[in-house]
Amino acid sequence: MNHLANFSPVVGSMDDLIFDNRNKSYGAYFIRQEYGHHMAKGIFFGILIFIIGIMTPVIRKWIEGDKIVENVVVADPIIEFIDNTNFHKKPEQKIKTNQQPKAQSLKYVAPPVKEDDDIDHEANIPTIEELQEKQISTQTANLPQEGNGVGIEEGNLGKIISGNESTGGEAVKSDGSKVYKFVAEMPEFPNGLQGMGDYIRKNLNYPLIAKENRIEGTVIISFEVSEVGAIEKVQVARGIGGGCDEEAVRVVRSMPNWKPGKHNGQAVKVAFMLPIKFSLL
Repeated sequence: MNHLANFSPVVGSMDDLIFDNRNKSYGAYFIRQEYGHHMAKGIFFGILIFIIGIMTPVIRKWIEGDKIVENVVVADPIIEFIDNTNFHKKPEQKIKTNQQPKAQSLKYVAPPVKEDDDIDHEANIPTIEELQEKQISTQTANLPQEGNGVGIEEGNLGKIISGNESTGGEAVKSDGSKVYKFVAEMPEFPNGLQGMGDYIRKNLNYPLIAKENRIEGTVIISFEVSEVGAIEKVQVARGIGGGCDEEAVRVVRSMPNWKPGKHNGQAVKVAFMLPIKFSLL
């Protein structure tokens, strides 16, 4: 009866029954006690991560607004031939010919035979010394038909100067700077025109300023393909601004060497013009 009187109807948790009269300071008892706490935290964070994953696209769209979709379009890769004089026109240089100054000439006319009484012994007949001091010409100046037989007048003397002689006896040779618009064997991009179009589409970036300001249009780039196939003298023939001109120039300059064009079997420079279209969808 005494034992029943000491019996308590309060029963502890299952953990208390298991660890009754055992070392509760051992880690297993503590882990069991905190199990519910950890489970609640795990469920809470799991639900939170799930909600964030679902709402991320919506939040991102709300923050960024409507995204501008860029579309870089390269116009049909048809190379247009241009008149290079419009872009690299140099002032014409006139070749000056050396003009010889007018010289005096002497013409000796045999005097008519006269009687001794009719001879004027005081007439001024040039001496040998005077003749040596004068420039003798192979061309007769406009001399008077009458007089004492000796006339001195201005005359245009000297031979005609040819083009070669006017440059010191050397013919003017081409320095290789001539740029052709069309040759029998035109320069070619590696893999042809289709390869060039693919290269431009891959490397061309739509400038941020142009996208923000909705700038669209076609940029026309002029350039030359040198004798070794290198891209030279890249210029904007017609631009649209917003950084599109600079971007088009950058991509054209970065192109690999072309197969050079040939004229009469010799590699020459050839000028081209390439349209590149920028478009936003």
